[in-house]
Amino acid sequence: MEKMKKLEDIVDSSKSLSDGLKNNAKRHRYYKTYTSMERAMSVLRSKKLYISNGSKWNDKRDKDDFRKNDYYGKSFSFSTRENVAMWMLYGDKLGKNGAMLNVSGHVMNEAINTPVIEIGSFVNDEFKVKHTLYKEKGEFEVFLTDVVYIDTKAMEAEEKKDIQLNLYEEHVHVDKTFLDDEDVFYKDYAWAYERECRLVIKLLKNRKLVEDKECNTASIPLSDKSILEMKNNNPVRSPIYTGKIDEGVMSDLTGSVEWDLQGASTN
Repeated sequence: MEKMKKLEDIVDSSKSLSDGLKNNAKRHRYYKTYTSMERAMSVLRSKKLYISNGSKWNDKRDKDDFRKNDYYGKSFSFSTRENVAMWMLYGDKLGKNGAMLNVSGHVMNEAINTPVIEIGSFVNDEFKVKHTLYKEKGEFEVFLTDVVYIDTKAMEAEEKKDIQLNLYEEHVHVDKTFLDDEDVFYKDYAWAYERECRLVIKLLKNRKLVEDKECNTASIPLSDKSILEMKNNNPVRSPIYTGKIDEGVMSDLTGSVEWDLQGASTN
């Protein structure tokens, strides 16, 4: 397998940055997604990955830009270890009903190469399909890309022509125009702890489907082999899990973190 490339080696142009982030994204070993136990089990039972149009994301600028480009996307962390902040932000009820799915590289590769996707929405926790799209008809493409982190205030400052990118503990200065490629995703440094890798569905036809409230979610089917692999070590229960569904394996952080933030002191 080709090695991960350094950030400094992929910043010759906007296109080389986009291509490099996509190529590197496919070389992580695992991809972690934090969610509710119900949603994690829904993936395993329905044999589908569910991809959002970004309308409920918590980064406003990222959410707005994402929908403007008619994308569906799902965020994963390529961090090798669990993250306390990720559990509390995305683990449902501050982690008390949280679950995490570890997706391997070959399962992710299957998702990237899917020949078909479904577009619809969840109604009473059931996914209702409104449209089925096919890759062979040129209706969509799927790609994986790493997210770079920047100082968004510096990005907005007209007098500054360059910007510092942060990725994999690397820092490189580039011309701001390098971020103009619509397939290059960036967020403020405040989110850098997420170490985000993003699975993206790009609609090539019927692009405005993403704005339909009944089409706010896309699904990618997974094979029985992939689901069987995922079930072996998934879902991982939140370290403070108190949910009603009796499934999953224990978190590595169980019993090691003080989760009562109101009672915890700073140090």
